[in-house]
Amino acid sequence: MKKLLLNVLLVVAGTIFSHNLFAQYPIPSFNVPVIIDPTIFEEINPSSGTTFNNLGFSFGQPGSREEKKLKIEIKDQSILTSAWASIEVYSLSGNLIYGPFSIYEGVPFELAVSTAELWGIRVLNASEECQMDVWFE
Repeated sequence: MKKLLLNVLLVVAGTIFSHNLFAQYPIPSFNVPVIIDPTIFEEINPSSGTTFNNLGFSFGQPGSREEKKLKIEIKDQSILTSAWASIEVYSLSGNLIYGPFSIYEGVPFELAVSTAELWGIRVLNASEECQMDVWFE
C-alpha cells in the first residue's frame, strides 16, 4: 500500500512540475492556432542543444542594456470576424512580467525587451480561430 501511494504521489508531482519545463511553441513561430488556454511561446536558449538553437539570435551579456523587439501579429481566417488576444510577456528567469496587453487583428504589437533575458509569451485569452505570429527583430 505504501508503494502504491508513493507511486501515485510521484506521478502527480511529475505531472504538475513537468508542465512548466517545455513551451508549446518556440519563438519564432508563425501561423500558430491559439486553441489551448494558456498557449505559451518561449524563446529557446541557443546553448540548450534543442533543435531550435540554430536561429541566428545573438544574446547580450547579463546586465546588457541592448534591446531587441518582440513582435506579435494576430489574424483570423474568417472575413466576418476580427481576431483579438490578451497576452503577458515574461522573462524565463521569472524576474519580469509585462502586461496583460490586448492585441487586435491588423494592429501589430511591438515591445522592446532586454537581450540579457530569454522571453516567453502567455496567451491569457483569445478569440475563436485566432492565429499568432511571434518573432524577434
